[in-house]
Amino acid sequence: MALLPPPQPPPSQAEGGLPGVGAFVIGLIGLVISIIPFIGIYAAPLTVLAVILGAIGLRRPEGRGFSIAGLTCGLIGSGIVICWLLVFRVADDAFHESKVRIAKIGVDRLVQEAYPQWQLAHDDKPCPDSLAELARYIGINDLSDPWGTPYKFFCGANLPAGVKTGIAVASFGADRQENTDDDVRSWERLR
Repeated sequence: MALLPPPQPPPSQAEGGLPGVGAFVIGLIGLVISIIPFIGIYAAPLTVLAVILGAIGLRRPEGRGFSIAGLTCGLIGSGIVICWLLVFRVADDAFHESKVRIAKIGVDRLVQEAYPQWQLAHDDKPCPDSLAELARYIGINDLSDPWGTPYKFFCGANLPAGVKTGIAVASFGADRQENTDDDVRSWERLR
């Protein structure tokens, strides 16, 4: 009498559904991380991987439920990550715009407030020796623009074209380079 091998358990369906299970686990982790402010953008690799594994899992007959759940979590997490990126982009633009406006206020205050007060006290000379002479008339100590670059002033013979009398003050803007498009000048309107 021949011995028969012991019966083998049926092959596990989980083996065929591993991409789906992986998509679900990774997608769920990515979704949870994506919701966290400021950290959520770092969930992008997880959410993308969940979408890829979910798509692979959908092609197999086993584990389709996990594949759909993982794909869904990955897509929702990716959408949240994209929203965070847009929020950060808008906030960065607004922050830059506020720096430009602060620079414009700074140059205008030096020209329109400080210089006239200085001029009343110094009717014997047309130009101050430095911006520091003007700053004390409006109570400021820091003569740097919002990007940390010192303001530059013009007076007398070196006044820019179009400025007839007094002084002119300029900020070099975010690039900190003189005579570029982002310069903020007292004699020009903001663009």
